[in-house]
Amino acid sequence: MSNNKKQNAAITAVILIRNIAVTIAAVVAVIVMLSIFFRDGDNPKQKQSKKDTKTVQKNIPQETKNKPTPDTKNKPNTAKYNFSKELQERDKEVQETVKRKIETNNLTTSQRKGQNYRIQIGSFKDRDNADRLRAKMILRDYPVQMAETRTDEGNMFVVQIGPYYSQSEAIRIKGKLEKEGIKDPRIKNYRN
Repeated sequence: MSNNKKQNAAITAVILIRNIAVTIAAVVAVIVMLSIFFRDGDNPKQKQSKKDTKTVQKNIPQETKNKPTPDTKNKPNTAKYNFSKELQERDKEVQETVKRKIETNNLTTSQRKGQNYRIQIGSFKDRDNADRLRAKMILRDYPVQMAETRTDEGNMFVVQIGPYYSQSEAIRIKGKLEKEGIKDPRIKNYRN
């Protein structure tokens, strides 16, 4: 009996190894076929795009083909969009809007005594990270403030939205921030 079991086990092992070898051979054959099919220049999509390029070049007027390309090295940088300038303008607009809202309530910041609320949206050791978040929020039209504080671990740069003079408004803005993907915004109370 034990010889039969050993023979059956040996036959099963041989069949298993043969099946694995056949599977590996099939996979290698498929890979080789695919690599042959998708060689450079043999891909039908690549052939089509080369053909399209020739067609487009044929349709270009002759006088345009012979024109020299402009030398961009000697031209000054005339970019139409300047991110830092846009950021400064947006910051001014947001601050002006906040001032107008305060003035419409007939209260200036110095006259506004008592409690106000700010929403802390980030605290960073690296000033650049704080500036990036501040810029992002300015572009979203939030009144943003950044403050540097000293801790046992060193200087921290805190980014806050506000001030808001009612807790309900601060809670509403906090919910809006969470929907926009700001993680764990925290409402802070301050007294003037």
